[in-house]
Amino acid sequence: MKNIGLQNDPPIAQRPNTVTTMKTPPTIKACTRREIAHLLGMDEHTLKRKLDEKGILLLKGLVPPQWQKAIYDALWYPPNYSKQDFEGYG
Repeated sequence: MKNIGLQNDPPIAQRPNTVTTMKTPPTIKACTRREIAHLLGMDEHTLKRKLDEKGILLLKGLVPPQWQKAIYDALWYPPNYSKQDFEGYG
């Protein structure tokens, strides 16, 4: 079997780790209404009232990222999140 790499290449264990130096976007996962309320700094009942005022009705169960984006667009984005974090979610 031929060595395809350059002969002066250091072994893989000695190469710089480029994976950890890259910035990756946060993973957005489904969460509960309680978690969303906590991220926005309010009580669950306050969140429900504000969503009712905006005409947003949440069904039972976990809130998928697409719905989270709609909630944050209607209200505001929590700290450590931005609109760009939700670009791929509709």
